[in-house]
Amino acid sequence: MIEINLYRIQQELLQNTIKHAAATQVHITLESKSDRLLLYYSDNGNGFDTNNTVVGSGLLNIQNRVMLLKGAVHFHSGRQAGVGVRIDVSATVNRNKEI
Repeated sequence: MIEINLYRIQQELLQNTIKHAAATQVHITLESKSDRLLLYYSDNGNGFDTNNTVVGSGLLNIQNRVMLLKGAVHFHSGRQAGVGVRIDVSATVNRNKEI
C-alpha cells in the first residue's frame, strides 16, 4: 500500500509539472530513515502562490494519499520560484495488509 501510494503521488506531482509548471528540471529523492520514508520533489517551473492558490484535485489527491499513510506533506513555492514538496510517511503503515 505504501509503495503504490508513493508511486501515485509521484505521478500526480509529475502530471502537475507537465500541465502547469513549464519546468525544465525535476528532482525526486526517496529516503528511508528509521521507520520513516521521506519523499522530496522539486522542479524549476513557474511555481504558485501557496497562500492564494485554490487547491485543485491533484493537490487534494496528494494530501489524501499522504493522510492515508499517516504522514505529512509540505509544499514550498512562489511565483516563478518552482515547487518543492516534502512528504514524510511511516514506513510501516499497513505493511502487513493485502491490497
